[in-house]
Amino acid sequence: GRGLPRRLGRRSASGEAAEARTSALGTATSPPHPNLCTTRRAKRAMKVIGLLAAGLAGAAGFGGGARRPRAGAKLRMSMDTTVNKGMVYEPGTGAFDSEALGMPVVHRYRRQDRPTGERWIMWYQGRGGDIESDIVPLSTGRIGRAESDDGIHWERVEDEGGVVLSRNEEEWWAFDGAHVGLGDVTLVANEDVGLRDLTENPGATAYFMYTYGGDWSENEKGIKGSNLKIGVAVSQDGTHWSRIEGGDATGSCLDVGPEGDWDHAYVGWPCVVNRVPTEEEFGMYYCSYDNIEKKHCVGLATSTDGVRWFKYGKIFSGSGAAGAFDEGGITRRHIIRTEGGDGFRMWYEGVDAAGKHSIGYATSKDGLKWEPASTEAVLAPAEDADAWDAAGVSSPRIVAMDDGSLRMYYVGYGNEEPAAGKPKKGSIGV
Repeated sequence: GRGLPRRLGRRSASGEAAEARTSALGTATSPPHPNLCTTRRAKRAMKVIGLLAAGLAGAAGFGGGARRPRAGAKLRMSMDTTVNKGMVYEPGTGAFDSEALGMPVVHRYRRQDRPTGERWIMWYQGRGGDIESDIVPLSTGRIGRAESDDGIHWERVEDEGGVVLSRNEEEWWAFDGAHVGLGDVTLVANEDVGLRDLTENPGATAYFMYTYGGDWSENEKGIKGSNLKIGVAVSQDGTHWSRIEGGDATGSCLDVGPEGDWDHAYVGWPCVVNRVPTEEEFGMYYCSYDNIEKKHCVGLATSTDGVRWFKYGKIFSGSGAAGAFDEGGITRRHIIRTEGGDGFRMWYEGVDAAGKHSIGYATSKDGLKWEPASTEAVLAPAEDADAWDAAGVSSPRIVAMDDGSLRMYYVGYGNEEPAAGKPKKGSIGV
């Protein structure tokens, strides 16, 4: 973040032995990594985090330091034809997201100085043509930001080509050296989907970004970066970010489980919710592939400060019904509290037996035990084979509107097959 070191906490230069990792794509061997940062330096980093959480002046800021969309930037929206129905954002030309994009995290704020009285911010992950073709084919690579006055017409911010966090190219041993992706962006002390007026008081809170990524180690198939781990970064304005070193030797805040555990393959796509499972904790929902159950599953980790996380265990793998849209398990998800605050709602990406992705819905009273609403998806791929989202829909993100309705942002994929070593392109829709 602005005024903060590029990375909080440092390590000694000494290395430790490499360990073999088993991933859903094969066996990955990690290079040796330095030891953990010292306790004194870790405390110093935590002091900075504490100051941010207490609300530094200008912390949430849309003031002088925030990047703005360039004047006259082309609006990237297509809602006027049948095949593009619902699409609001697509990969750019020659941009950091030209090959693929995904994982939209959308915030809506009150802004009396805007024509609509509000400002929408979308962080998302993207992959450009400069990302090596032997890296695991996901839409990861870098994280960008776009802005809007209505949540439909979006403009990528001008500075750095829209990128707000790149893969870590400065530290060869980092968990996200090969590619980085977006999980969630949270505002300390802000409600899950409630509006916050930033017109006169932009410095009321701080941003935490939860990421995931992979390093340069190869698995048995020669694919790099498949050993995903989770990290965290902090910002004073939502645009300038500093990574925070976690307890793992690679800088991640959540590592894979030991061999035999359900999350030994990888950990990724975090979603963080306040006051789960207790009023004093944050809950991080993340996913992995259980090689024993042969399903994509979601687990929970808890924290009291948003940085140091402790695993609770696997909590949800879908309905489990034969022929259901989530027969193969669940992956990316968005979780919010119920309007009365006495429960939780989850929109999640289910995988059927054929590997097609759709979006379902589940509820919970405590954030731990989840009940799917149905074996049918609430949002399925388009029936028109030529549609932009005919092959699959994923990565749901919910935003509450003033009239009580909900708006879902999601990623859709067409039936066009990607080139070898490339991810499915994907676009963002509503």
